[in-house]
Amino acid sequence: MFITIKGDNRLNKICCILLLLLLWPASPLSAKKTEELLKMDTEALFDLPLEELLDIEITSAGKMAEKISEIPASVYIVTREDIKKYGYQTVAEIFRHIPGFFTIYDYSEDNIGLRGLLNDNDMIIMVNGVVQHESEINMFLLPPEAIDRIEIVKGPMSVIYGSGAFLGSINIVTNHIPYGAPLSMASVSYGSLNTYQGFARVSGEKAAFNYTLNASVYGTDGVQEDYTRMADMSLYASEAERYPQVHTKSDGNLERQSKAFNIAAAYNDLHIDFQYNQGESGIFEGFSFYNGSDEKVQNIAAQIYYQHDVTYTMQMAGKITYSYASVEETLDTYPPDIYSPDSIQTNTGREDRFEAEFDLTWKPMATFSMITGLNYKTFFNTSYHTRIPLPLEYGGSSLYARYESSDRNTRSVFAQLNYKPADQWKLVAGARLEQFLKFDSQGMMRLPGQNEQFGSLNKFNTDENVWFIPRFGVIWSPADQHIFKLMYGEANKPYSLENIANLEIESDVVIQLEPEEIETLEFNYLLSYSEFCFKLNLFLNNIENLRTIRLVKNDEDELIKVMDNSGVMVNYGSELIFSAEPFKNLGLELSATYQEFDDRGEKGRNMSHSPNLLLGAKMNYGWGPLTFGISGIYTDAMEPFTPDEDDEIKEIFNASDAYFITSCNLRYDHKSTGLYAALNISNIFDEEVRYPATDNAQFKYGLIDKGRVCMATIGWKF
Repeated sequence: MFITIKGDNRLNKICCILLLLLLWPASPLSAKKTEELLKMDTEALFDLPLEELLDIEITSAGKMAEKISEIPASVYIVTREDIKKYGYQTVAEIFRHIPGFFTIYDYSEDNIGLRGLLNDNDMIIMVNGVVQHESEINMFLLPPEAIDRIEIVKGPMSVIYGSGAFLGSINIVTNHIPYGAPLSMASVSYGSLNTYQGFARVSGEKAAFNYTLNASVYGTDGVQEDYTRMADMSLYASEAERYPQVHTKSDGNLERQSKAFNIAAAYNDLHIDFQYNQGESGIFEGFSFYNGSDEKVQNIAAQIYYQHDVTYTMQMAGKITYSYASVEETLDTYPPDIYSPDSIQTNTGREDRFEAEFDLTWKPMATFSMITGLNYKTFFNTSYHTRIPLPLEYGGSSLYARYESSDRNTRSVFAQLNYKPADQWKLVAGARLEQFLKFDSQGMMRLPGQNEQFGSLNKFNTDENVWFIPRFGVIWSPADQHIFKLMYGEANKPYSLENIANLEIESDVVIQLEPEEIETLEFNYLLSYSEFCFKLNLFLNNIENLRTIRLVKNDEDELIKVMDNSGVMVNYGSELIFSAEPFKNLGLELSATYQEFDDRGEKGRNMSHSPNLLLGAKMNYGWGPLTFGISGIYTDAMEPFTPDEDDEIKEIFNASDAYFITSCNLRYDHKSTGLYAALNISNIFDEEVRYPATDNAQFKYGLIDKGRVCMATIGWKF
């Protein structure tokens, strides 16, 4: 029975903090060999035979150290060595080259997709195990050189991480310190489109204390393209003729700048992590008249984590996490003869997040282990404000609107059991009980010169049901080289800040929005030898309660847009990955992902922004101080977004064509001095990459991404 704690939300927070303060110190629980593998230098890690890589243990999949071969999920690891060999320039570029992932840049943000779904807070993203406020990649502005390892776990992870781990979890590690060899370095890069990057890292270790600090700056002019190649300008001919100052090119409108800072420190069993990201980018929100539209984002995450051994077989751990996200948009899209020349729309939003968790890990014998925990989290100070200019006939003033939400609180308890009845078998069973407490979401508007507000809207997310989220897995290894995994898992996804801001404030219809739900059935087969490794993954996703927008009548018999949970989708597919090291200095990887969608909702339409086929190929070779890496990715055609309110509008937008791009990287490392230099060329053959229209950029012919980009880097490891 799930016990509901009633009372002031602040009391809940205080109780969680007091609970964590009851922890006491002791020695580490992990075995020496596990510690050595976890802290191994990434270069040494890369030199391990492929079959031994499956014995490396990670914690992000289950909050306790588990071998990759025994994790009940599909796992993919990107190492610092991979990043070095292929010369990835951004985090989005890294994910573009991970099997099963694809990206879409819609002139507002880098959207990443997995298993045919564009990420909309569908994955838990962590940095050094710290859950980030949002799972949008453009909120993670650390350069690739700061990354030691990325751990990708595909499949529902809500049992371990709670709501939001819809498609899986991603842990970006930036605080890795190899035994006796802390890594400090500095580098500068410059290349096409006036792209620059500066990066510095300092790390150290002394006795029981270690620390890692990463800092970076980044800037680029961004995509330089003519909108006439993407939009049907006949729709805007009158505007372009009438307003000669209207921007018909992206030159100077899609620039990006960012700063990032990250520090992680540990003393014995106490760990502290702090991250700060700040970015400003030009965005497309309709054709600009003067200076273009832009967006500023800030993201802060801080965590205190403490663990200790109660006994030789039992470990207790607790953490407190705080995060903050804000956004500020300035939209320059108003005709100067209808509005005043300086008419600009501004949108600002912010949200804070607090989370406390207490975990207990018990391993009484080699064949049995268990982890259980209590979790409380709340989103607070949620607000979104907008100022919309009014035409000159209304005096050139502005209409003000605000969207606010009361605290959104979630509490849960979870447990997962691992049992090995025999050397060849491992059974995994877990469950989470999670409850979303009621909250209000309100939208208000106020006309200029008036104090009276109107358009109030109240919505509640649930009736405080307790959600039961299960997870099961069976792993069978009849021989060391063969591993079979059969897994079932569920997950859900509640409101996000964006969902709340998009609720229609004109509506007086109260809709109860339930969390979106997913059920996933997966089968994995791994074949591993010292020279090659083969992975096959088959998956079936049943997605229900998808939030969709539809037209309904209000009390005045007017048609209005509302959001409900009427969407139903079935998604199925397969993933193949073949890795090989036929020679010591030669590495190969081939991958293929195929996926289909079956829309079982009211529309019965094709899934937008979902390529059926994804292909990838990588090869790297090293001789002496030189390393050469080359990669290619193929992304199938994609359907554009389809507005719900009018099926005829679908014909305005074209599907995007498939594309194949090739990139290469040449790097020189001087071992004795630590100096290095690299030349990276992305999209060598200048292939035109078009993404289908999105809700942010409604271009008939799709959005054109950057062509060939060259970047040169020099750095020093010390």
